[in-house]
Amino acid sequence: MEKDIVNIGKSVVIKGELNGSEDLTIEGHVEGTIQLREHVLTIGPNGRIKAQVFAKSVDRARRGDRQRHGHRQGRHPRRRVG
Repeated sequence: MEKDIVNIGKSVVIKGELNGSEDLTIEGHVEGTIQLREHVLTIGPNGRIKAQVFAKSVDRARRGDRQRHGHRQGRHPRRRVG
């Protein structure tokens, strides 16, 4: 079974609280709080985060990295990213 992954595009700006029950990839800009608790947050090469983050893990994709299912960099559970 394939896992759902939600993407926030690079032209999207979110200010406030973001809650989810799916893995999330952010290419845009998010300020505030991100709560994914049991899910993975991936910050894409264009993503900008200024938020308190609660996630199973936080991964940072660098420019030039190819995103592949199962390939994750830098796991930081419940870490503030900003």
